[in-house]
Amino acid sequence: ERLLEHVEGAPTRDPHGAEVADVEGDGTLATGQVLGDGAARVGEGHVPPAEGHELGAEVVAIGCSPDGSNINAGCGATAPEALLRTVHDTGADYGVALDGDADRVQMVDASGRLYNGDELLYVMVSDRLAQGQAVPGAVGTLMTNLGVEIALKARGVDLVRAKVGDRYVLEAMRDDGYNVGGEQSGHIILSDYTTTGDGFVAALQVLAVVKKSGKPVSEACHRFEPLPQVLKNVRYKSGKPLEDATVKTAIASAEKKLNGQGRLVIRPSGTEPVIRVMGEGDNRDLVEAAVDHVVEALVAAAAKALGDGCDVQFAFAAQAHAVAAIGKLAQKRRHFHVANGKRVVHQAFTVFFFRSEAFHLLLRDPDPGQ
Repeated sequence: ERLLEHVEGAPTRDPHGAEVADVEGDGTLATGQVLGDGAARVGEGHVPPAEGHELGAEVVAIGCSPDGSNINAGCGATAPEALLRTVHDTGADYGVALDGDADRVQMVDASGRLYNGDELLYVMVSDRLAQGQAVPGAVGTLMTNLGVEIALKARGVDLVRAKVGDRYVLEAMRDDGYNVGGEQSGHIILSDYTTTGDGFVAALQVLAVVKKSGKPVSEACHRFEPLPQVLKNVRYKSGKPLEDATVKTAIASAEKKLNGQGRLVIRPSGTEPVIRVMGEGDNRDLVEAAVDHVVEALVAAAAKALGDGCDVQFAFAAQAHAVAAIGKLAQKRRHFHVANGKRVVHQAFTVFFFRSEAFHLLLRDPDPGQ
């Protein structure tokens, strides 16, 4: 989307006919340059560019040309970097990103700041409270930023944490009778309008708030300070690293490090052999140290499972120095990868041998300059 123009009386409805936003009664969106990233959508019905025209927008879209293999490929809510770059390069006032099936949404303001599902959820709850609506509670997940919970509590709104996954969010909403819920990833469910996540419906709700406020997205959507979160993933090939005794000890030690000043969430992915380690708290350095402590134990447990208990021979005479260097690097890296019988780091410092197979220890370095 590029230039948004006021068009009196433009309909504000979703493809199924439900009224989803009444923006100051004139049915138009906020004026300004706007970009939309559709993540090469494959959903049925109208796509956001068409709906944007109905709302009075002259639309220029990116990521809206599916070819059967480019869904979520470097675009959309799951990879918002493309939208961030385009908003910056074009001087747009804000951007909206959906994922491939349009059930997630992320937004970007003119400065390039990204607003995830946590912040957008809070915007919508705050707007309902401002309208005098009763919002006794909302549903998030284990990964929802603690800052959201604190901000909602200050407004008298309880946050119920469900397991990660929009199906669990919906279940909790039904159990507690709440009509607003969502995930940090951008799955937002508004049961007044739909029974599942709809990124465009959620985006319209937020844009309605922006329009009514008369403020830019950077002010209308920045309503609390999210607490620092550190998320790192450990990919493994076999075994059950979380059941390893050293991992359990490391988790207990990490929680002791935080000493009530934060929280740890450690969970296996439901879709791939990955263990996600998330830490959160006011002190980012303390949180990162706690997360790294757990990650290192998980990496060692994953490597041990691959080796099947065999003796390890080091390929270098200066093995102690190599291991020390890797350990030091491990504290700085964000992503660890164990797959296909190999554990690889971007700079291969050492080679282990398990039986007759070379076992490469590598780290994927998000910042090769470090």
